[in-house]
Amino acid sequence: MIYLLLSILSSVSIFVVFKLLEIRKVPLLPTILVNYATCIVLGILFIQPDLNEVKVVLQQTWFLKSLSLGALFVIIFFAMGLTTAHFGISTTSVASKMAMVVPVVYFLVIGQGQPSWLFWLGLVLSFPAIFLLTFSGVKSNKKGILIIALPDRKNV
Repeated sequence: MIYLLLSILSSVSIFVVFKLLEIRKVPLLPTILVNYATCIVLGILFIQPDLNEVKVVLQQTWFLKSLSLGALFVIIFFAMGLTTAHFGISTTSVASKMAMVVPVVYFLVIGQGQPSWLFWLGLVLSFPAIFLLTFSGVKSNKKGILIIALPDRKNV
């Protein structure tokens, strides 16, 4: 139960931080990149990896794939921050749950996973859910790619 509560607290706090960044006019992308750099530095300081082990990891075939997945997470956090700034915490919370489709599809393509038919059914059903969340009969003031890329507050 404690892990569930910590998960909920973490999920909500990231959106609150994004909203605070927007209110205080702090640039989003540099903040996310500084966060990642801080995590790397603290990880190195606390774990103190052996240099030989680091060399082995850097030579693995999956290392470049994991770097590209890390870049994808930076992009997703940036999109979450933009959505929070423009449409609020509740809309972003719903949209972020739906956005889990992106890393899952990435894993399937790059990681060559072997999912069951239930997985494929859930994946296929998630796309109409995203569409219904994003579009409605209500006129929106968003223009261009924002119409598709960011959900509308009126729909949540």
